Amino acid sequence: MSTLHLGVFDVPEDSSEMTTFAVAKILEKNYGLYSNFVAMNMDFIRNQITQGLSNSVAVVAAGRVPKAMYGKAPDEITKRFRQQIDMDFLDGKVSGVKTKAAILKKSRTKGKRRSSVSFFDTGILRRNIHTWID
Repeated sequence: MSTLHLGVFDVPEDSSEMTTFAVAKILEKNYGLYSNFVAMNMDFIRNQITQGLSNSVAVVAAGRVPKAMYGKAPDEITKRFRQQIDMDFLDGKVSGVKTKAAILKKSRTKGKRRSSVSFFDTGILRRNIHTWID
């Protein structure tokens, strides 16, 4: 049985002792960032995985070896997650979102103003979101 993973590459956040993994855990605990994305996009995720597998079967049937069993599904899911963060996909759907930091445009990085988009402060977490299937 294959497992879909939605996570982050663990890298240091801008000028803090936090890492992207630590921030991701906080955002999941407080807002369900990852689980809500999956719940709200289950049809999209299923379609991407189904399409990727279908394409792989066609490649094998043609006598070739597929480059990746699930095709571009992990990349497309990652892309969709990033787009939805940019569009404030949880705004008004989850308690506490729009986040106070986004409303106040208050950054964790001293002396910087942040975007008014929830879950987007330095952009490091967003850039390091990663989906994989094993």
